[in-house]
Amino acid sequence: MNNEELKHFLKNLPDKSGVYRYYNDQGIIIYVGKAKNLKRRVSSYFNKEQNHPKTRMLVSKIAAIKFTVTDSEYDALLLENNLIKKYQPRYTGSAWTTTSKNALDPAADTRPKRNTSKTSSLPPN
Repeated sequence: MNNEELKHFLKNLPDKSGVYRYYNDQGIIIYVGKAKNLKRRVSSYFNKEQNHPKTRMLVSKIAAIKFTVTDSEYDALLLENNLIKKYQPRYTGSAWTTTSKNALDPAADTRPKRNTSKTSSLPPN
């Protein structure tokens, strides 16, 4: 994808929630991400100088971009999860984060709970 094609593609991305996939020059999915706003999120990779080495490496490997518009952010989260499990993209990370898993299934949250309840007691008589 040359610069002109990329600019045209980014300009025409929808301002909707969805999932985007980055492919390398061999047609392999190298990254899957979700977005509240596809246009803003995908464009953010290309509109500024990337400081993190992993992100710079990822951007340098992108040969094609595809996206799927979803009805909601929750649908995007579910689709992203399924695509990550299916394709295991190199730059997405080795595991689905605990926070994301817990957003899907609060019962799976094994992190320590902070007791925020207030208790009061009467002084002894």
